[in-house]
Amino acid sequence: MATLRYIACISENPETLTEFYRRFLGTDEIGRSPEGDISITDGFYNLTLFKKRRPLVKCGWSRDSTISAWRWTIWKRLKGGISQSILAA
Repeated sequence: MATLRYIACISENPETLTEFYRRFLGTDEIGRSPEGDISITDGFYNLTLFKKRRPLVKCGWSRDSTISAWRWTIWKRLKGGISQSILAA
């Protein structure tokens, strides 16, 4: 039978959550990373609290990225870098 013994979540302040779990659930700290991530355990379950970081890349589409994509496509088409059959599809 499968069991879940590890959980990870993202927190803006893992230090505060670690103190809460230690105080009210009796957890022990397993380790810390230089970036501020903290792993704790109650002896059976392990929980890692990852410190929230800025994303490495911008996700999703915005008006500016859509306009940039169109400009790139038009420029490549004018330069002959994109096959006309790809653009027709």
